[in-house]
Amino acid sequence: MEFGHIGIVVKDLERSADFYTSFLGCRQQGAPTDAGNVKLLYLDGGGTTLELLQYSSSKGKEGGGVIDHIAFRVGDIDQWVRKLKEKSLAMDGPHAVPGGHILFFCGPDGERIELVEGN
Repeated sequence: MEFGHIGIVVKDLERSADFYTSFLGCRQQGAPTDAGNVKLLYLDGGGTTLELLQYSSSKGKEGGGVIDHIAFRVGDIDQWVRKLKEKSLAMDGPHAVPGGHILFFCGPDGERIELVEGN
């Protein structure tokens, strides 16, 4: 397993992208993606990937300034599904995404953790 990215909920994707790139020196990785209830943008923060998430006001999370999740890259998501089931941990997924699969579960204090297989 290796560290993947940090997901940050923002109120205004363009404003936050400008802040992280112009002020903090992050580099934008591709164009923003509109996934329906959330707009996504990935930034390179000098070896750490930041995923900015702007949820629509009618669906998903509202507000901003909240760490949404931390993500880890894994080689075999099915192995992790078995591990989570052995620990009786609830999970959301796995879900197919372009280039692989993702799943979410919560850590001991309710923190959301994402496992990413593939891109």
